[in-house]
Amino acid sequence: MENENKLNQDIDSGRLMTKLSIITAIGSLAIAIIIGTTGKMGGTDIYSLAIFPYIMVVIFSIAAMIYGIMYAGTAREQEEKALLQKRKEGQTFDAGEDVRFTTGRSFENYKKYTPYFLAGLGAILTIILMLVFSRIWAIRPPESEIIPASPQNSAFVSIIFMAISVFAGAFCIGQSRSPAFRWLRPVGAWLIAGFVVSLLAMAAALGHRFGYPGLDRYLRNITFILYCLLGAEFIINFATEFYRPRTLEAPRPIFESRLLALFTEPGGVMRNIAETLDYQFGFKVSGSWIYNFAEKSLFKVIIIWLAVLWASSMVSEVGPNQLGIKEAFGKKVNEKPLISGVYFTLPWPFGEIKRYSCTELQSVVIGPEIDDNDHKSKMVLWTTAHYKSESRYLVATKPSGSDGAKATSVSFIGISMPINFTIRKNELFNYAYNFKNPKSILKDIGEQAVVKYLASVSMLDFMGADREKSALELKKLIQTATDKINLGIEIVSVNLHDAHPPIKEVAPAYQKVYGAKEKMKAAILAADAFKIKTRTIAATESLKVIEVAKSYRQERIAIAEAESKRFNKQLQAYKVMPELYMLRSYLKLLEVNSPRIRKYIMSADMPYSVYELNMEKKTRLDLIDVDLDTLSR
Repeated sequence: MENENKLNQDIDSGRLMTKLSIITAIGSLAIAIIIGTTGKMGGTDIYSLAIFPYIMVVIFSIAAMIYGIMYAGTAREQEEKALLQKRKEGQTFDAGEDVRFTTGRSFENYKKYTPYFLAGLGAILTIILMLVFSRIWAIRPPESEIIPASPQNSAFVSIIFMAISVFAGAFCIGQSRSPAFRWLRPVGAWLIAGFVVSLLAMAAALGHRFGYPGLDRYLRNITFILYCLLGAEFIINFATEFYRPRTLEAPRPIFESRLLALFTEPGGVMRNIAETLDYQFGFKVSGSWIYNFAEKSLFKVIIIWLAVLWASSMVSEVGPNQLGIKEAFGKKVNEKPLISGVYFTLPWPFGEIKRYSCTELQSVVIGPEIDDNDHKSKMVLWTTAHYKSESRYLVATKPSGSDGAKATSVSFIGISMPINFTIRKNELFNYAYNFKNPKSILKDIGEQAVVKYLASVSMLDFMGADREKSALELKKLIQTATDKINLGIEIVSVNLHDAHPPIKEVAPAYQKVYGAKEKMKAAILAADAFKIKTRTIAATESLKVIEVAKSYRQERIAIAEAESKRFNKQLQAYKVMPELYMLRSYLKLLEVNSPRIRKYIMSADMPYSVYELNMEKKTRLDLIDVDLDTLSR
């Protein structure tokens, strides 16, 4: 009798769980459809993000509905088995082997495999929805242009969703304490998550209503990060479920979020930790005083610590050489910039102090898209790509040559032009609030100024002699344009790092032309050097010839005078003693003009002496025959 009452109770519980799941699924689906169709009317990003928890509620409600149907079916099957067993009493019959009773086995397989499927599905849906929202935010206009059509209506709808979610979520969580309604706990947790997001959507709508549009951006970013963490938790739970210690008393579905349990059922997290510790250590760790103290005080200590940490974000500092702007909910508070010092703000993310340096030199580069590896161990040449990508600009060209009518009047040029600037102190608010990205605006202005200026200058002059002049003119144009829109910056300098024709198409031809010009100049310089060298050599040779002629003339004159004087002296000597003069002249001739010729002296006054002369040349000299004086010479 008691068994029959339990089976009837299980059947009623399964039917009730099925009804609750169907009602929850229909209500959550209706809310998700309303959010999806009224997203533009709601206006705030956090309002659109509220669709995510309600989609999860629909999925887990369907899973709980199937669980309830199979739970009731299994109870009815058990009841039928008991009746059949009574009818067949006394016969050898096992009702459990009857092929008609398959609901129980299906129910066990469902409880075993469905959590894995739901965890994977939850992770996939999280990734898809987060990518969709990221894509929408990336391609739409700036947040300043997105405002709710009616902030009051958006806040009112969010309040309705809050009321539905909090009551339904609390009921599901309370009902899930019964084992038969165990699978309603994730449904209740996601309904509470929907309540929290709807509360934030209401706050964002009221922020728009009272002039704090930045609140929506902060709440959106926080909610987006939490959704990403919940999606990651699905994946982690799916992987770790294979190694999680299990108990027969209360098996835990892996799709139940531990993060959501912190808000819906803090004690459940501690119980799960206790089960894990008991399983790992082999004894009742959860019964020790350390665990009891942690269970009672751990969350309180963590909450207090997080509150202190959050409160510390209220203290901000403006450093030296900086100016600060205090903001509350994305709206500036102070009318004048804050100087260096310590200030108090609302806690993050509702308040902050933005810091700017009005003395630091900042820069943007016009022309190329610079990579971190540009110019590292690389030669910068016209014919070599030295940037990741380059922009091309139209520039005027002067006609050259006799066929100037056929020459093009424009050409393309690539440049690299850094613009160095500082923020003006008296226009800091213009720089910080009038433009979303001032550097990007400055780059666009620089591009416009370059395009306008290059249309009126010569390409060769711009790349060569007029480069400094062009930089000054561009600085004036850019400064005038930024002052016109009150950008709040002071242009310090405009530098032209390089200017060259297109690298692949035109630069090689330019390189050949300039190479030919350099060769021509080299040939002219070589000719000039040869001319100077030849003229110098000719002048030197001319001077040499003249000096040699003068020297020869002087020599001939001196020799003639000497010869004349010598002849007069010889004549005087001859007149005094002619024979002696002739003899001395003859002997001098023999001595001076024929020193190496053998000479034989024969006396004419000795007739009776006979001299024998051997005119043969000796092949071998004796020591007594050697003429030492001859050998020495």
